[in-house]
Amino acid sequence: MSVRYPVEKNFHANLWLRQKLIREAAGDVQLQQDLMDICREDIHFFFHHFVTLYEPRNEMKELPFIVWPHQVEVIDAMQQAIREGEDFGLEKSRGEGASWMSILVFFHSWLFSEDQVKFTIVTRNEETVDARDDMDALMPKLDFVLDRLPGWMAPPFTRSHSKHSLLNHNTKSTIIGYSTTGDVASGGRATAMLLDELSKFPRGQDYEAMASTQHVTNSRFLVSTYKGNSGAFFEAMNGDSSMIRKTLTWEDNPTRNRGLYTVEGGQLVENDPSNPLPDGYRERAKDLLPRLANRGYQIGDKVRSPWYDKQCLRVGATPSNIAEELDRDPTRAGSSYFDPEMMDRLLRDCVNPMHEGDFIYSQTDGQTTPSRFKQRKGGAFRLWGPLLTNGALDPDTDYVIGVDIAAGGGGVQASNSALCVASIKTRQKVAAFASPAMMPHEFARLCYYVGHWLKGHSGPALIIHESNGPTGAQFGRTILEMGYPNLYRRKDETKMYGKTQAKVGLHNQGETRGLLYGGYGDALSRGDFVNLDRQCLGELKFYQHAPGGGIVHVSEANTKDPSGASHNHGDRATSAALANWGLKSYPENKKKVKVTSEVPVGSFQWRRDEAKNAKKEKTYW
Repeated sequence: MSVRYPVEKNFHANLWLRQKLIREAAGDVQLQQDLMDICREDIHFFFHHFVTLYEPRNEMKELPFIVWPHQVEVIDAMQQAIREGEDFGLEKSRGEGASWMSILVFFHSWLFSEDQVKFTIVTRNEETVDARDDMDALMPKLDFVLDRLPGWMAPPFTRSHSKHSLLNHNTKSTIIGYSTTGDVASGGRATAMLLDELSKFPRGQDYEAMASTQHVTNSRFLVSTYKGNSGAFFEAMNGDSSMIRKTLTWEDNPTRNRGLYTVEGGQLVENDPSNPLPDGYRERAKDLLPRLANRGYQIGDKVRSPWYDKQCLRVGATPSNIAEELDRDPTRAGSSYFDPEMMDRLLRDCVNPMHEGDFIYSQTDGQTTPSRFKQRKGGAFRLWGPLLTNGALDPDTDYVIGVDIAAGGGGVQASNSALCVASIKTRQKVAAFASPAMMPHEFARLCYYVGHWLKGHSGPALIIHESNGPTGAQFGRTILEMGYPNLYRRKDETKMYGKTQAKVGLHNQGETRGLLYGGYGDALSRGDFVNLDRQCLGELKFYQHAPGGGIVHVSEANTKDPSGASHNHGDRATSAALANWGLKSYPENKKKVKVTSEVPVGSFQWRRDEAKNAKKEKTYW
C-alpha cells in the first residue's frame, strides 16, 4: 500500500502533521484502519508519524522519530534479518540511535504482526534491560513509545516489570528482557533477539551468551560500539559468517557532519562544496589543529567536522575512546604495542605464498624416509620462496626457525603450534606452518625434520623455541632426545654481557618479553626483518601495552582460521618474533656442525653421528 500522507523532516511541521492525522482519525474507524494498514506495510511511515523518542539533551525533550537517511538502510536490513532468519551485526558510532532502532523494529512487529511473535532483549545487567522510570534502560523506552500512541492504535497489553515483559493480548506476541548470564534464554525460542552493547558484556560471558543463544533464534541482533579489539562482538563483526553487517556512523549523521573536511598540506579541504565549513572555521583551525595534535589525535588521515573536533577536545576525551566510541576503530582504541601506521604499511605489501602444501616425513623401525615438501592447495605448510628442482629451498644460506608451541589436540580452546622460517641471507620469512592439533612432542618431531630439510652452510637450521611452561619443556626435551644439533641457547639479555646458558629455548616472560616483541617491531619498521605473511602480521594488532607496563595479547582471532584453531593467541606472530631473535643472535649461536653430503639422513651412520652430537650437549632442566 502506498503512503498517502507526506513525511515532514522538520520537527515542528512533523508534530503539526501528527496532530492533524490523529484529530482526523478520531472517530473515523475507516481512516484508523487505513493508517494501521499503512503503518504495517511501511515501518518508516510509522516511525515518522506515531513514534515519539525521549532525548533529555535536547531543548525539546520529546521528539518525533524522523529517520535520517543513513538509518533507513539499517532499519530495512533489520527487517530483512527477521524476515529471512539471519543474524544481524551493527557496528556504530555512539549516539546514532541504534538501540532505539533495534527495539522499535521489534516493537513494530509486536504491534502490527497478525501472527504471534516473540522478541528477547539481552543487556549486560538487569539495570540496563529494565528499571522502572529509567529511560537509560531499554524496556522503559518501549513504555514511553506505547504511552504516546493514540488509543485506537495501542492494543490491550500487560506490562510486567518483575518479569521484564510486554504482552500483546490480541496476538499473544511478547517482548521479554534478560540480563546476560552464561546460559541466557537457553531452552527458549524467539523470533529475534537483541544483544545490546555486546562488547560491554563481561569477557567470557559474551562468548557464553553467543553460544547459548545460537539455537534459541535464527536472528540475533548484535548492536554495539567496540570495546577494544577483543571479545565476541569484535570476532563476530570481523569474522567469516553469513551475518548481515551494517555500520551506523557519525559521518552520515546530518546533525554531526556539517562541514566535513580533511587536512591536506596543513590546509582544510572541504569534502563536498555543497556542505561547506562554517564561516571563520578555517581561521579558528589554526589554533585548534595543533591542540588536537598535542593531545595525540591523528590529523592528516582522518575525515573531520567541527562537531567531531569539539568532541575530541572535550574534557576526558582521548584518542583511544574517540576511536572506540566514534570512529568504530578497535585497532586504535587500545594502546597498541605495535605502531598501527607501520602495520597498515606492512599489510599493504603482503603477498600470497608462492607454494602451499604439506611437509612429508616418517620414521618406522628406526628408518627415516627422506623429508620433502609436497605441494597441495590449502596445505598448512606455506612457502614465500621458490622451490628448486630437487624440491628444496635455497641451500646457499643458513636458516632460523622460530617455534611457538601449543598444547595441541584441537578443541574449542585450541590455539596454534606455529613455526616461522627466516633466511639468514635475505632476512625474510620464507616458510610458515600452523596447526592446533599437534601435540608438543609431535610438533618437535616435525621441527626436527624441517630443520634438517633446511640444511645450509653450517648444517641444519637454528631452532629457537619459546620454552615457557609444560608445552615448551615437552618440546625441548623431545627435540633434545632426538639429538637435534642446532638449538638456541639462552643468555641473560637484560645484562650488557650476558653469558649463554646451557638451557635451550627462550623464556618469554618479564623483561625478555618486551625485548622479544619490541625488537621484532623495530626490525619490521626498519626492514631488517621482512614478513610478507598477511595472516601473521594481522596478529600484531592484538598486542597492547599492559596497564602496569609490559605487553599483553588481548584478543581472540578476528577471522576464521584456516589452520582450524578456534582461538588465536598470536602464535604466528610469536614464532616470527622468535625467528627475528634468532637472526640477531645467529653468529654466537651458530653450531659447528659437520656436513657430510654423502651420509644420507636416516642412515645408520647419520644416526650414530647424531647420537655423538647429543652426548656432547649439556642441558640442565
